[in-house]
Amino acid sequence: MWQPANSSAQPPNTVTLFIAQAWHELLNPQTPDTFQARVLDLPMLIDELSGVAELAREDERWSNYLPAIAAEIKDNRQQEAPYLARDSRLASAIDAVIATIDSDTRSPNVLRERSQIALTLLGDVQARWQKHALELAAGDGHQKQLLLHRLSTLATHVLDRGLEEESLAKIHGDNCRGTPAPFVESATGCTSAGPRNYTCLLALYGSRSDLAALIANSKFTQVGKGAGIRHDETSKHWHQEYGDLFFVSFPCSAVSRRMAAEQSLQAISTLLNVQNLYHNSADFRAGARVLVYDQNYSAFSVEVSPEKHFGLFPRSEYRRLSRETYARVGHRLDGRISNALECHALALSADHPKTAIINLWTALETITGFLGAKATGARVADCIAPIIARRRVDKIATYLALSVHSMAQWDGRGIDSTFLPASSEKFVAPDDILRAVTGKANNPAVEYLLQRSAEYPLLVNRLFTVWQQFHDPKALAGSLAQSRKRVEWQISRIYRARNLLVHRGDQSRYTWRLLRNAHYYVSSTISRVLHDLRDQPRWTVDTSLVHQQQRYDYLHDQLFSKQGATIVFSDLLLQKTRNSDTKVWA
Repeated sequence: MWQPANSSAQPPNTVTLFIAQAWHELLNPQTPDTFQARVLDLPMLIDELSGVAELAREDERWSNYLPAIAAEIKDNRQQEAPYLARDSRLASAIDAVIATIDSDTRSPNVLRERSQIALTLLGDVQARWQKHALELAAGDGHQKQLLLHRLSTLATHVLDRGLEEESLAKIHGDNCRGTPAPFVESATGCTSAGPRNYTCLLALYGSRSDLAALIANSKFTQVGKGAGIRHDETSKHWHQEYGDLFFVSFPCSAVSRRMAAEQSLQAISTLLNVQNLYHNSADFRAGARVLVYDQNYSAFSVEVSPEKHFGLFPRSEYRRLSRETYARVGHRLDGRISNALECHALALSADHPKTAIINLWTALETITGFLGAKATGARVADCIAPIIARRRVDKIATYLALSVHSMAQWDGRGIDSTFLPASSEKFVAPDDILRAVTGKANNPAVEYLLQRSAEYPLLVNRLFTVWQQFHDPKALAGSLAQSRKRVEWQISRIYRARNLLVHRGDQSRYTWRLLRNAHYYVSSTISRVLHDLRDQPRWTVDTSLVHQQQRYDYLHDQLFSKQGATIVFSDLLLQKTRNSDTKVWA
């Protein structure tokens, strides 16, 4: 969890620090999905619905996707209820969109027009959300959950425009000492800026004479050191990285430097792929790192590769896991598993998000096989969503454990093992955190954690809100069911993005953002299947998938119907600990 540098004797403003920490958390790719900015907010969902309705005008099969988007809009509509209560006309327009989906006719024409009316009433969404965030921030932090939600919707628009680096660059220790309003304006103001002019430099592989002939009479211009490549440190490092390659520049207009880099790389890749077609080779390609000059002549090195968006670190025991898996499952690593692993590898090494998303979807569809009688997208969602949803508790407990450990490392005050007995100075155990947040009100462990983190406003908030949800098994069952729904919606969105590419040749504007979810779903599912096959020599892939669905159903049913009476730590945490067989709500 982010902390400002101690550059001044003046302590930070508590509300401003809370907002700054939340902003970092929302934009951090390693943050659990629960605390991350979503791919779409309510206005973007309505816009997505309008786009699918437009497709359904031409091809009725696209209308099959409308109910899933409508269900997600309903969910977001409920979350925005306090805000929409202030604008009855806007609320009515959004409800009319939902009603169109729920009706028997479900006319794509009417749906699209009603969506456009709602979007018109929403107006400048970034300005609308920023104004609301400023109102909430001025309330001295009394409405923290509403403020977090509004910051999340703003972060969604920052990520959609590729502005996360520009926004985070404005956050530092000194501006955390001021009042919240200027901080919110500074961090989110970039969303209201229009397109700017950039010059992008790209490094190309291939015959220099062929490349020179290729770019003749195009928008690309050959450049070199001192002739287009400047002498600042960023430019020097970029030039040294690519050595003697062929360099070109490309002028463009974009809302962020990352968008400019993506635009330029897409343009040159299309040109190079035409050359590859006639050359019958893959000799011609562009480097993934683009040198971007903005209007102020500042230089930025921007990496444009799917791998940059995945957000997963190497596992700490990847060597042992690889050896054990091959030793115990090697003779069964064929067919579906082998093909899914290959698609995963192709996605990791892909140069473009379109290639990555197609291979990630193919991996999901391959590992799922033919379980169930539903259509492809729904079948994949039915198999994958329970696996991902069941990991939710483990991810949150692990994240909070890491955050508590970071706090202890930051202030040097350590932790009291009286309250966290499985932890030490070097490690905070997720099962200690889970025991605290599933305990009764005022249990010693959670009270200690709340008092210990009193100077860290976001961590206090996270610990308390997680305790509110986790200490009540029935509430936890509801959150797991909601998590499963959201995963199903996201899988449907990934499938639509894949179909848009394969069947229409169009790229979804959300492809880059979907890579993170798609990769996580593939990695988690294959890992779970391999884990089961290691432990159960007679099991098949299908046996494992059914087993994982049953584990989710058992967990949800026990939490919802029996107050978690039989649930042990191993039902909620993936890693085995000394508490694995201990009941959580004893």
